[in-house]
Amino acid sequence: SSVAIGRLADHRRIAISMAADVTERNWATAALRRREQQYRVLFEANPHPMWVHDLETLRFLAVNDAAIRHYGFSRPEFLAMTIADIRPPEEIPRLLENIAQLQNNHVDEAGIWKHRKKDGALIDVEITSHILEFAGRRAEVVLAHDVTERLRIEERLRQAATVFENTREGITITDADERILRVNRAFCELTGYTEEEVQGQTPRLLHSGRQSPEFYAALWASVRDTGHWQGEIWNRRKNGEVYPELLSISAVRNTAGIVTHYVGVFADLSQIKASEEQLDFLAHHDPLTGLPNRLLLSARLQHSIGVAHRDGGTLALLVLDLDRFKDVNDSYGHSAGDALLQQVAERLTNRVRGADTVTRLGGDEFAVLLENLAQPQDAARVAMEVIGILSEPWQLGNDAEVRLGASLGISLFPDHGQTAEDLLQQADA
Repeated sequence: SSVAIGRLADHRRIAISMAADVTERNWATAALRRREQQYRVLFEANPHPMWVHDLETLRFLAVNDAAIRHYGFSRPEFLAMTIADIRPPEEIPRLLENIAQLQNNHVDEAGIWKHRKKDGALIDVEITSHILEFAGRRAEVVLAHDVTERLRIEERLRQAATVFENTREGITITDADERILRVNRAFCELTGYTEEEVQGQTPRLLHSGRQSPEFYAALWASVRDTGHWQGEIWNRRKNGEVYPELLSISAVRNTAGIVTHYVGVFADLSQIKASEEQLDFLAHHDPLTGLPNRLLLSARLQHSIGVAHRDGGTLALLVLDLDRFKDVNDSYGHSAGDALLQQVAERLTNRVRGADTVTRLGGDEFAVLLENLAQPQDAARVAMEVIGILSEPWQLGNDAEVRLGASLGISLFPDHGQTAEDLLQQADA
């Protein structure tokens, strides 16, 4: 009847619904298995270490092959350990604190951590993680990136930057076309230019004009052939001042051997040069009068002898000392005597020609080198004039006036000697 037919239809609908439910569950189960399989493939195939650990016991529940290779522990060794076993002791408090601060369904373990490998080596690891259910346990899946080398490189770069900015030598970095890319603070202080003013320029901006084009050609030939050049050079500051510097240029090549940059390092030699000149002056001049000393006289005299010998010329050497100079020291003091010697040097220098040389040999003894004499009698004439000007009154600092005499000897080249020593001995005698 109609009632039986209705019941049969209901049973059919129920059967169809149950079949649909089973089919949907099968599809969901299959999809879940596919996702699990995908996660497992991703987990195992990931090139970076990954693991899963229990949040309560901290024991490893699973590790991938990358973790085994990187850390050196076998899979059984990993599964018998906790995550604390790969941390150095000083990191354990931080680890436990982070585990205890479980919030919003995740563990705040992200960041840089120290990990210990099986061989005892410590590495820096950047961690990312999230919480999941694993085999019925609340667990954390961790992805670990070893950043030890990256941090080492960053530290080296920081150190290099610190050295670059704080070294007292000027540093210039250019590209392969010699265009300035970077300069350090010392470069700006030494040259007067700002980094913005020199960027894109070439070091030719600093050329002083003292070196010839051939000098620079040889410099760059050395850089091309050997990758390096070092030497002294004169450059010009922004204010126009020319200064000496010790410059070192090095070529920087890439792995293919192609020059990519040039690095120039220079030190200002101005003070050193000034000190050298001062030392040279003191070595060859009398500190009281500023006149050449015996050492410089010998060198000039020997040079003049060579010129006179070559040209057939005549020269004379006058050696003189002051009479009664000791009385000035005894009566008025050594400061008055020093002032008198300075006046003597000034009178002698004003008397002779620019080509002649006045020298203080020591004490109250002076010498005058006369070159290119037209005839020997000219030496006697100059000697008489010298005696005359030294016999004139001298004013001392305390308004005292004194008179001195002078004794003078003359030697001639080539008549009285062939060497500087011979002429000095003859004039002194």
